[in-house]
Amino acid sequence: MIRGMGPSAPLRCALLLLLAGLCQVRGPAQDRPPAQAQSPAAAASETRTRRFIWSAELPPAWRELERQEAAAFEGKLFADTAVRAIERGELALFGAIDAWRETGVRGGALAVVVGDGERQADEAFIRELGEFYAGLTPDRCEVLDARLGTLGDPPHPVVQMTRRVVPAADGPVFRSFDVFASTSGKQLILSFRAWENEFAELEPSFRAIASSLSFARPPRKPGALGDSLLQAAVFGGFLMVGLFLLRAIVRRRTSEHLLPSDRDRGAGPGNAP
Repeated sequence: MIRGMGPSAPLRCALLLLLAGLCQVRGPAQDRPPAQAQSPAAAASETRTRRFIWSAELPPAWRELERQEAAAFEGKLFADTAVRAIERGELALFGAIDAWRETGVRGGALAVVVGDGERQADEAFIRELGEFYAGLTPDRCEVLDARLGTLGDPPHPVVQMTRRVVPAADGPVFRSFDVFASTSGKQLILSFRAWENEFAELEPSFRAIASSLSFARPPRKPGALGDSLLQAAVFGGFLMVGLFLLRAIVRRRTSEHLLPSDRDRGAGPGNAP
């Protein structure tokens, strides 16, 4: 599936999970009128959704699709795999869930996957992502734009990507604005998506939400983990040497207090002659 040097295992697992749940989206026909975009920056009652290691300001009508209600959207939102992923808590989906029950999936959504491991936001990471999406089957995925950037305050380095996905099973075409970020030893994929006929109108609001993102910790610097392990190993080595030296000094001082006859027998000062 992936040509050349593919993504690392944690990244590959996170991408596969995201794509399994999101690239098989099923929903209303594309001839529906576009939904009215609601700018998070203009909404007076925005809420801030916290997910332990990330947070963002979402429109007031948005909420997370709960695990126990995911089954009710089977065949309407995602393929079976995605519904099970939501039920297992492996994938989080945000949107106007209550309205979707009446109107179908409209107005965009945010899907979030959190995987183990961090990846530095750099050109090499962008190339790996491009190779992954280029080899994606059976759906066809076009990377329209990919660039490095920063989001939030303080600025957090991220990869930003815009994609167009054509499902293989005659599903409606959709587009996504994706943010890849590393924090707290985790790799985050935050994917803002909408049907193709809605995306142009909703993209500004997606980017406004992305601008409100904040993360628990800055990404680790390259080699930081290896340096920490090396420092721990060096410290442990010095500690072991110190303990051996201390033991030798204590034994030597104890031996100095023994009489010659005691030292010959290896006895202590309290032993009987």
